[in-house]
Amino acid sequence: MTEARPPAPAAARALELVGQALAALAVLFAIYQLLVLGVTLGLRLGYPHDLEWMESGMMTHAQRLAAGHDLYGPPTVDFVPYLYTPGYPALVALLSKPFGLTYLLARSVSVASIAWVCYLAYRICRKEGSRIGGLVAVGMIAASFPFTGAWYDIARADSLFLALVVSVLYLVRFHARSRWACVGAGVLVVAAFYTKQTASLFGVAAGLALLAQTFWGAAIYGVTAGALWGGSVWLYNQATHGWFWRWIYQMHQKHDFNDVRAYDMAPDHFWKHMPVGITLVLALVVLGTLYWLWRGVLWLARRPAGGAAAPRLAAPTVGLVLWTFFALVGFVVSSIGFGTQFSWFNAYMPGTTLGAIAIGVAIAELGRHGAALAGPARVDDPERAGWRRAGRALAIAAGALLMARELHSLAWRPDGKIPERRDRRAGALVMRIVREAPGDVLVFSHPFYAYQAGKRTFLHRMGIRDVLASNLGYPRGLEDGIRQRRWAMILVDDKIDWDQLPGLRGSYRLARDLGGPEVMRTFSGAETRPKKIYVPIDSKWTPPAEPE
Repeated sequence: MTEARPPAPAAARALELVGQALAALAVLFAIYQLLVLGVTLGLRLGYPHDLEWMESGMMTHAQRLAAGHDLYGPPTVDFVPYLYTPGYPALVALLSKPFGLTYLLARSVSVASIAWVCYLAYRICRKEGSRIGGLVAVGMIAASFPFTGAWYDIARADSLFLALVVSVLYLVRFHARSRWACVGAGVLVVAAFYTKQTASLFGVAAGLALLAQTFWGAAIYGVTAGALWGGSVWLYNQATHGWFWRWIYQMHQKHDFNDVRAYDMAPDHFWKHMPVGITLVLALVVLGTLYWLWRGVLWLARRPAGGAAAPRLAAPTVGLVLWTFFALVGFVVSSIGFGTQFSWFNAYMPGTTLGAIAIGVAIAELGRHGAALAGPARVDDPERAGWRRAGRALAIAAGALLMARELHSLAWRPDGKIPERRDRRAGALVMRIVREAPGDVLVFSHPFYAYQAGKRTFLHRMGIRDVLASNLGYPRGLEDGIRQRRWAMILVDDKIDWDQLPGLRGSYRLARDLGGPEVMRTFSGAETRPKKIYVPIDSKWTPPAEPE
């Protein structure tokens, strides 16, 4: 009786090629999502008006900084800051020196930031062991654009904040033992805080991740971030006579918190958005836990780890543990953000992005399990190595195909997210009205339109919401300005709380009610549009009815 020969290496190579082909097929779904996102962002980038109703207020932040004025001080009719840190508008203001202050510039910062996030997501997954996982991660980020409120490209801080946070986590994961990388992570996490306050939770998470890897790296990071954050906040607060901290923290705490949105709705939304991906990550975490339990049992029984009783499982990697932890922190940050008063679906951006990276890393981890199932590694056995490569390729293909089904279910169209010709025509009419008004104008929800028309800007409607919610009364000059008919025109949106404009109807009359094709739309965030034009009751001016 002759001994059975082992399968030919050619069979292993064939199975490896099959796995690679199946994985490449799955990647097509990710590339489709990326192409749709790229076309959508490209067609929105240069739109000269608000894609989202708070863009205009952020633009006036940048305009004020570019003019050499501070953001944080007592609320006045001229300006009331958002309850955010100043990093994003400061960067836009700096770039406006050579390029001019436009929506195109501000959105370019956000698009460049999300492109950097996608690059890092791919690079992270590739370094963890799978290019396929990296492409799937990027595809999931692209697929999450509508889920996160169509927010990646707008003139707001979220994409820049996300780029800084992912950069910090990248350094923590791959350069934990480099002193300069730990210093850099500390600097970047403070920069992330100055872009959006929720970076603080990621700062703590990064410190814990470093501590798990190297005490001295964590110490360098903690000293750098702590000294830079504490010193700069103290100095900034002193320079603004306490208003900086009052605006970015104390007044922010006045917002209500909705437990149902945070702890019920948000987890449900995430589960429905990426159930396959979440299940894949959790399953691999469970496998990793089983592996260590098995090792613990063997140790207690004083049996060798490589004995016959050993199940064929790959040891869980640091990458899977850390990126699952970071994704969990992202979900927590997103849920808390969604529970905050006035929040929108952009709060989900940290959770979807870090969740996508964790999914890509999980696909790499799946490949290690596939290799382990094919047999133990033997450096001097090319045949065994071939079977391990085949097992890895097939396991990665299985994970990629599972995610291809998820990416297919998340396929979206740009309909309703891209401004059309009628939107540009409506915008041209509004800009003509603002420009031809015989004096200063108060464009209540879109103050940057006044700047575009060569006029002076005033506060944004959101600022009044914030100061009234904080029991500070009306911003100084607002009531007197309305009563004294300071503005030649006040333009308000279709959604307005009339208490925010005290005495308007006694001092102003309705001159025009925009409707039909004349109405500008928004394409991200809450729907609101310029609607009613008020002029002083004794004004003879008539707003034009056609764009130039």
